[in-house]
Amino acid sequence: MKNVKHNDTFINVGDKGHFYLSTEKVSRENFEYGYINTNLMIDANYETEYKGINVMPTDDFFLFKSLKEKDGGMEISFSVDTKQLEVTENVEFIKGLNVIRQTTTVKNDGNDCVRLARLTAANVTGIGIDGSKYFDTNRFAVHYCLNHMQGEGQWQVKTMKELGIYPASTRLWERTGFRIQSFASWSTNDYYPLIIIEDKERGECWFFEREGAENWYMEVYACEGWGCPFINVSLGGSDENMGWTYDLKPNESYTTTTAVYGVVKGGFEEAVRELTAYKRFDSVAKTKMEASYNTFMNCNWGTETKERVMPLVDAAAEAGCECFVIDSGWEVPGAWIIRQDNWPNNDFKEIIDYIRSKGMRAGAWMELDCAAKAFEDEYLRRRDGKIITHHRLKADLRNPVVKERLLDAVDRLYKLGIRFIKNDHNNDERCGSNYPGESAGEGTRRNTLAFYELIKEIRARYPDLVLENCAAGGAREENGTLRYFSLQSTSDQEDYRLYPSILIGSMANMPPEKCGIWGYPYPLTNVYAGVKVFPDEVIKTFEDGRETVFNLVSAMSGFMYLSGKINLMNDLNKKLLKEGVEVYKTYKDTIPNRMPAFVLPMKNMDDKTFNAVGLKGDSDMILSVWALEQTEFTLDLNKYGFNNIERIYPTVIDNVNFSYSDKKLTLRFKEKYSACLFNLK
Repeated sequence: MKNVKHNDTFINVGDKGHFYLSTEKVSRENFEYGYINTNLMIDANYETEYKGINVMPTDDFFLFKSLKEKDGGMEISFSVDTKQLEVTENVEFIKGLNVIRQTTTVKNDGNDCVRLARLTAANVTGIGIDGSKYFDTNRFAVHYCLNHMQGEGQWQVKTMKELGIYPASTRLWERTGFRIQSFASWSTNDYYPLIIIEDKERGECWFFEREGAENWYMEVYACEGWGCPFINVSLGGSDENMGWTYDLKPNESYTTTTAVYGVVKGGFEEAVRELTAYKRFDSVAKTKMEASYNTFMNCNWGTETKERVMPLVDAAAEAGCECFVIDSGWEVPGAWIIRQDNWPNNDFKEIIDYIRSKGMRAGAWMELDCAAKAFEDEYLRRRDGKIITHHRLKADLRNPVVKERLLDAVDRLYKLGIRFIKNDHNNDERCGSNYPGESAGEGTRRNTLAFYELIKEIRARYPDLVLENCAAGGAREENGTLRYFSLQSTSDQEDYRLYPSILIGSMANMPPEKCGIWGYPYPLTNVYAGVKVFPDEVIKTFEDGRETVFNLVSAMSGFMYLSGKINLMNDLNKKLLKEGVEVYKTYKDTIPNRMPAFVLPMKNMDDKTFNAVGLKGDSDMILSVWALEQTEFTLDLNKYGFNNIERIYPTVIDNVNFSYSDKKLTLRFKEKYSACLFNLK
């Protein structure tokens, strides 16, 4: 076995192509358990095994062929002689980071078609190989993220046993595991595809993420019962359990989506920092930080007219906003032409010009996947010949006619003066769509790749056009998609009191500058959306500014995305809104160089106590703090090392008493559901 040093990680490679990672050289001299770095299932058989191990009752076996070191990585090849397949693992080291990127390619060298029933991008082995057995202690803590609509970023932490991974026998073929997964193009609607495993005994933390907006699964598992020497993580694109197979023809190759993994010294926060650095390196869409306003959430709810939008433009401009986005309601759905009953007499062009005259970037909502009634049946997505999702038709993005029509629609908006597009994706297609002879899971992947090509073409044609990614909030936000967008809508959560948990959890999934966070003071919630007006007694509840401050502190924690009926604000709230925007502008351009600081363990939305998160730079840290039901508490900030603290928002009102001693911040808020922003130096 040899140890390949990659930054602060050792890649310990066995002489038969198996490898595992650690932050230091390990004492075990050989790693010959026969675990390949990929999972493969062929036809109707079990997982392919390494020759000579035969843990599962399979007829298919991997044979090691070669390991080639290359600049920035290595290429490991195996054969499956029973089917005349060659399996190549393409391993790429990311310069300067403890991150490895991997894809797996299968080539059919035989004369017969072979059905692939499972193929993973990576299968990371050897976790915990040196040390106590995983079941002897609570050595490992496994973090994973629930990501339901309006409840995104809900991180959980469990022991192996709590996940159902524990030994029950001495049989080699015993296998216990924990699996997370998501179906079709709402690729993050159930879970975010990231697992973080802390090894408390070794002081190491592993991270595993897979990319691409299609069916996927990830599994943490252990084999060999009481004799288990380590645990494993499988990073899968899809398998037959999720509606995916692929018939690999003679001389054809198939390459998976990408897996990303690595290990660092430290814990959860250190792992997230490494992934954040990787995602910034990987992004092809850099973020232009702007104080933005959007007309949708807790505001116009898609009922856009000149009369409803104009007062909001004035209020946003007065507050100092730099971008103003008109959300759904301006368009004929799916056709992406101006809706004349809402916008007669060239009103839409007039309002765009008015936004620009106020010094703001003008934006509009689109949903490029959605066809509504604009496309003929031949251009719609189908599954096994049947049109899918009749309530919200989806265009077949693989069809060149569809692509050109959508590019024309974007061009029309651009010529009107639009320089920001919020692209939404408001319904899923479950197991997917397909062409004849293709599995639904594979069809969804092909539509995803076509979507990426469409976005890349839009970016190439209009380099000054800012693109936001949304999917009813965060239902399609994995890095395979987000790398092409400047920001991500983290949620469509309508209750401002629940948002801190969502935005903090989302910072573990994406760089904070891409976290688009709603702040909607004076919220016209769904309760009143039908009548489109506030009762007077509701407006009075906003007058003390407490709710405005809470919303602004949330929005100031990432990419500011304001909404709400801010045109109805009294003088105090106007001052608080303007002050928040002004303070945000003093540091917003530094956010792409800051790292999330999780000053508290992750708290879910049902926690009603308090919450906090930091944006740490080289010499200071912006700290957001929210009092929920608990108004008095102390934050231990010792690990960050800052000696001085200043409250930077709000200053128009005094809503908290605080003291800072021995790097501990003690706060006493005057009311529940209050917030403030600090700068530590």
